[in-house]
Amino acid sequence: MKINHPLISTTNATATKFEKADLINGRLSTFTFEKQRKFDYIKIICDHIDTNIPKFTDIWPLLGAYTINNSWDLRIDEDLEFIGITHYTILKSLSYIYQNKDSVGMNDPSQKFKNIIFHYALIIDCIKQISFHIIKFKVKLKPEIKLPIKRLSRSSFLKEMEDWYDQYYNDRFDNFLKNGGIIMKEFHSAKDYISILNRNKEFKSYYKFNEVINPYRNVFVHNPSIDIFNRGGKPFVVKSGYIKSNKTIQSINRLKRHDLINPKELMDDLFLKATKMLSDVWNVFYCELEIINTDPNFLLKRYKNA
Repeated sequence: MKINHPLISTTNATATKFEKADLINGRLSTFTFEKQRKFDYIKIICDHIDTNIPKFTDIWPLLGAYTINNSWDLRIDEDLEFIGITHYTILKSLSYIYQNKDSVGMNDPSQKFKNIIFHYALIIDCIKQISFHIIKFKVKLKPEIKLPIKRLSRSSFLKEMEDWYDQYYNDRFDNFLKNGGIIMKEFHSAKDYISILNRNKEFKSYYKFNEVINPYRNVFVHNPSIDIFNRGGKPFVVKSGYIKSNKTIQSINRLKRHDLINPKELMDDLFLKATKMLSDVWNVFYCELEIINTDPNFLLKRYKNA
């Protein structure tokens, strides 16, 4: 199905006509991943993505439906813009990781090890946001969609808080007295929207990867902690499963060898897991954007406030 439609700018009093964008099956064929290679940070990582994350490559013509003249359409619904710009954010992070993962070491003034962890954490958060904005825009296309995420009534909120207090509060308070930080209960999160997309368990690798990255991210962001250290003349870091309880030199010294890992070995393992995770997740995102872009209401709803 070929759809021709004029794109009109309404950013000033005099409407300006742009070029027509020819969408075929919700795609702008001229907006490709190949053309993104003009950016140096994408050029560095593009071959790896072409080979190992094929749907990340294939998705660009679908993203092209949110653009005009190779730039984001300024009238586009912001949910769609968020989906688009997040792809570039992930590429920047993945490019940084790719360039620096083999050169982590002790006493590094650039702190490459911690920064790589932070970039992985940013990728994880971007996936949450894409999921959120996909679901949010699908509801705009079909307002009759009923989400399982509901606003809590006062009585429901208090009941849930009461149950949480009985089950978790004392342990969390004891941990607070020992380690500081905050005591927090999460009621709603963007990750709830991932569960909506996770119909066939395609996000299994995402959840597993998050379980590894999240402890490192939380410790390094919120604590004066040790990253790479020397034991027996060799560099090590604490494995993710032990980092939360072992942030000091004293506690690290009590750990067994199998609780530790060579930082370069960890970097290689994380990169392999991240590549698999991104491939799995973008299989889902590709299908979701195809559904969005070919919806009968898409051409109308793609513009904000439509």
